[in-house]
Amino acid sequence: MSCACKGVRTCLFCEGKGARPILKQPQNEIQYYICYKCGKICKMNVGEPSPLAVEPFCQTACDDTQSLIVCDDLVAGDNACTFKFDGVKIIRNFVSFEEEKELVSFIDSSQWVESQSGRYKQDYGPKVNFKKRKLKTDTFYGLPKYTHTLLERLESLSVTPSFKPVELCNLDYHPTRGSAIDPHFDDNWLWGDRLITINLLSSTLLSFNHPVDPLVVHVPHPRLSIVIIEGSARYNWLHGIRRENVTGRRVAMTFRELSREFSSGGSEEKLGETLLSIASNFI
Repeated sequence: MSCACKGVRTCLFCEGKGARPILKQPQNEIQYYICYKCGKICKMNVGEPSPLAVEPFCQTACDDTQSLIVCDDLVAGDNACTFKFDGVKIIRNFVSFEEEKELVSFIDSSQWVESQSGRYKQDYGPKVNFKKRKLKTDTFYGLPKYTHTLLERLESLSVTPSFKPVELCNLDYHPTRGSAIDPHFDDNWLWGDRLITINLLSSTLLSFNHPVDPLVVHVPHPRLSIVIIEGSARYNWLHGIRRENVTGRRVAMTFRELSREFSSGGSEEKLGETLLSIASNFI
């Protein structure tokens, strides 16, 4: 076993060799979680088990009829929130177990590349240097064929109108590697408002960290579901996945669309048209 960790990022392999220190979460965090049934925000008490350990229901009876959760400025009784958190939508059972099996088979038929923090990855999209704001399209031939039906399904949803991705990033997480992803902001020079991830093989929690205050909101991402991150959650909160919330193999398929700069009327409109044309090929 080896790894591709750099800087402060670690996995179980490099930690076991003593190559890097193990980073711990701040002790003064105020943690909340969102009930995936009703969308209410509940405060986690000290010593309370992770919402992954028990059903992440709110502290009062809630309705199990919703398939779409919109996390707005919600209040939960004595645990009233004093902050704004919105811009996350969850759609459960976006794919079936049969489709999941087929998708994972297709994904695993291509080579995985070692990434940081115990992850493996597959990238389909332009080669980008975000620091220099440059990109190349010579190695981008299109998106995988197995995504065609998924993207048609996404485009048909009222919550994802006109979603046309130009990148797919597959990430493989596994607890035996100590897989995680540090809190981060996705690029907003090339990538647009909506980040959409399909979650396969196991459930997890997305952790949204406030960039200034010690606030964390954990959002359940059930197996077979999609999560849509946009607006405030996309630009005002860092998002990541903690190691303790990877309880089994997890394959995440994340699609990204173009920013306004690369869209109609933007300064890079022509390059955006080229990327959309390439992405419309299913290889």
